[in-house]
Amino acid sequence: MQDRVLVISSVSIWVYPVWVLIALLLCNVGVSVAQPAGSESFDFTIQKRSIVGDVKTIRVTQGSQVVVRWNSDEATVLHVHGYDLKIEVKPGAVAEMRFEAHATGRYPVTSHGFGEKSGGHGHHGTLLYIEIYPN
Repeated sequence: MQDRVLVISSVSIWVYPVWVLIALLLCNVGVSVAQPAGSESFDFTIQKRSIVGDVKTIRVTQGSQVVVRWNSDEATVLHVHGYDLKIEVKPGAVAEMRFEAHATGRYPVTSHGFGEKSGGHGHHGTLLYIEIYPN
């Protein structure tokens, strides 16, 4: 199809076929619309130095606000590797960890000691993984 030229008061205006304009609008060519980041929350209980239940991995989308609440039968310090987040968890109290999932990847959550020696640099294996997927 050929473009048509419409002359109004000595001003040239290109008139595209209507189907081209509709196609551009429907395809959203060259336009990316950001989706609002969501909020994800998770609750975990640690008993006998392990996570209670079958969930060993949590999955969130990059940009999400993440809230993880922890309860434990022993004092411990939990560490999210890669994000360098640490939180002290005491028996009988809920500890809340909040962060924005800015970096994608798979991050282990480990304990830096249980009981009276919590907070040291000894690791007691991975309790949980946090996987952050691209937006």
